[in-house]
Amino acid sequence: MTNDEIKNILNEVHNVFWVKWRNKVPERGSYEWEQFIQDGGELMKKYSYCSLVIKNVNELIGETTDRMEAMEKDARKKEK
Repeated sequence: MTNDEIKNILNEVHNVFWVKWRNKVPERGSYEWEQFIQDGGELMKKYSYCSLVIKNVNELIGETTDRMEAMEKDARKKEK
């Protein structure tokens, strides 16, 4: 992989995918959640499932999942 390919992958993972979703934590099972996962999958497909893309996209999906679960936990606490 060339330096430009790596630059393009990291740029697109961060500046397109992450910037689009970082402040939107979709609810589990919602249309937005499905769109978020689909966007990640399309990015992986675009770069032929390169491990660099897979690892980075999966980490960001994991981060968003953690945020979603924290929001759900907070909502349950407020209900009590």
